[in-house]
Amino acid sequence: MKKKIIISVVSVIVLVFIFFQLGGFSLIEGEQSGFRYEMNSPFTCTIIRYLGEKSGTLIIPEKLNGIRVTIIGFAAFTGCEGFVGQLIIPENITLIYVGAFIACSGLTDIIMSKNIKVIGEIAFWRCTSLSKVEFLGDAPELVYDPFEECADDFRILYDPATSGWSTPVWNGYPCYPKP
Repeated sequence: MKKKIIISVVSVIVLVFIFFQLGGFSLIEGEQSGFRYEMNSPFTCTIIRYLGEKSGTLIIPEKLNGIRVTIIGFAAFTGCEGFVGQLIIPENITLIYVGAFIACSGLTDIIMSKNIKVIGEIAFWRCTSLSKVEFLGDAPELVYDPFEECADDFRILYDPATSGWSTPVWNGYPCYPKP
């Protein structure tokens, strides 16, 4: 238990450091199509909250008001338990923060872009219907246990032409090459 707490604290410190390095804590916010965001720089933004439709396929936009989305922020989708369906993460997203999708219990599968570099601690915790995550690129860094308490048949699929994966288990999760 003590080890988990230490790992959690270190993970949060690392993510806060990354956040500051990326120009976090901006005061410039906006909203478009149910996505609330804040500016990281004049050219990029972070989704900080989702207020839109909570059913069907959810596609994270590449741009909001003409500004490239690169990060899904801390707890941005937390509590979207009414959302049912698939989540598609586009090419421009590189970082998914701590707790970004906590308790999105209707989420069934995810397609992760090839550019995901880091998935934060408990990013998909208690997404109890989440059974499959398909990665299109190299293996990202996982900060402590981002897929904790997902579906019993949870698995990761990856493109066999990419690197960093291990089969049949990767970072404690069942992991297989896509057919």
